[in-house]
Amino acid sequence: MKVLSIEFTSDYIYMYQQDAGKKGVTVEAKYRLTMPTNAYVNRMLINNDRSVSDTIKNCISEHGIKCRKAIVVIPNSDSMVEEFSVLGGKRKQMDGLVEQELRKRHRLNADYLYDYIVLGEDGLKPGFLKVQVTLCAKAMIQNLYDVVKKAGLSPYRLVFTNHAMEKLAKMAGFIDAKRSAILSCVNGDEAHFLYVGHREDPYYRYSRLKTENKMEENLYVLSNITNIVDESDSDEVILRKLQGDLARLERFHVQRHPDEELGGIYFYGSYNKHAWLADEISDFLNVHAEPFNMQNEIMMIRYNCQEQEYTYNAVAAAATIIPSDSEETYDFFGKLEEEKAENMNAGFFTPLIVAGVLAIAILSATLWMRIKGDEILRDTEKTVAYLSDQEVVDTYAKHNQMLDEIGRYSNYNRQVESAIDLLENMPRYESEIFRTIDNRKPEGVIITGYDFNNGNLILGCSADDQYTPANFAKILKESGDYADVSYSGFNKTSGLFGEENYTFSINIAMW
Repeated sequence: MKVLSIEFTSDYIYMYQQDAGKKGVTVEAKYRLTMPTNAYVNRMLINNDRSVSDTIKNCISEHGIKCRKAIVVIPNSDSMVEEFSVLGGKRKQMDGLVEQELRKRHRLNADYLYDYIVLGEDGLKPGFLKVQVTLCAKAMIQNLYDVVKKAGLSPYRLVFTNHAMEKLAKMAGFIDAKRSAILSCVNGDEAHFLYVGHREDPYYRYSRLKTENKMEENLYVLSNITNIVDESDSDEVILRKLQGDLARLERFHVQRHPDEELGGIYFYGSYNKHAWLADEISDFLNVHAEPFNMQNEIMMIRYNCQEQEYTYNAVAAAATIIPSDSEETYDFFGKLEEEKAENMNAGFFTPLIVAGVLAIAILSATLWMRIKGDEILRDTEKTVAYLSDQEVVDTYAKHNQMLDEIGRYSNYNRQVESAIDLLENMPRYESEIFRTIDNRKPEGVIITGYDFNNGNLILGCSADDQYTPANFAKILKESGDYADVSYSGFNKTSGLFGEENYTFSINIAMW
């Protein structure tokens, strides 16, 4: 199948013309287009003046691209994911069961579209299948659909970045590897991380590398955006942000596999300094890091064109539609078209239904008038006049709209109540905790910083004795006040006069 895979970033639009078949994917051509000014803001595509569509359309015309099926790669940070089990059966039966479960969870909303993929059998419930349901804002799907249509293409599939990265990791053998690794897709203003290995479920994280612009609530439907200030951060600021994000993932790895070093960190994406990033991160974390070269790693991808950059999400997106007995993909564009068709059919048949009802009413009224006479005729005419009055019709429509709004507000209130309950019952870090830890630290230890993550307190420390980290961790662990205590990031440095200094992190699981 010939497809055109498209990925939007803050700086560029990447397009790959590919042939996806049973044996793999062949990349036939690649195009990198400059993203129009103010067209990609805070992960959202703005196409009010058709600048994005026209850019793609001009490229198609200039290069004589014949392929029309478009696969679009987007970040999934604005979507909601639910996983549960339903009774297995035919697709239509499962559709109804999934919808029923979403209603129970108060997740259905007129402003959202949902689709699901089957993950496999539920080992705890015979006859049930695990499904992963993703809900996306309908306005976002409609916006991407319109951009592709206006460019003269046919919207075929929408692929989330984490699924494209999971496909990359699977083809490269990272998921089944005996050591863990991190795929890092770094673009101009955002980064995506995928922690994989040991045949465990991949762990995906999103990070914003630059400050988000404060704008209107819904960028998908804005009609006039002319001057958005781009707060361009330096390479050093981006590096520091990545160091913090990857350090947290490295601690996550230590918690999962405390006796095993991280296998490696692999960089790719539209950011053009992957080698520099790899060297800096390698020195910072003392972990092997390098640019990820898919042409060397993945044999299911064949290139008929020269690839000078490391931007692979759009390539991997085409691999997600390779025919397989065990994989399914989301079809949000199809869901959008299906909903439009249902609305169109309802609109087409409504006048016929109304006409039929009116015809039956007229015949019944005629018979009734023959029996009851002119008095019934006058009452009927009054009733018809009342029901046909525009003010009555408008009032009925307004009441329906109010009922929809009440439903949305009710769902929102339930979510707020759950959040309040969570915050009120969540354990807190009290000042006494820090005083107790400070009193227990051995002589010569200096606490240089604090960090918090999912109930964990991470202390950045330095000392002049190599045995102090283990001693400090032992003192805290033997106190019995904490769920678990460990130390990591042990590093030795020398000063100007030869004095030795040791830096390390104390990881305290508070609850």
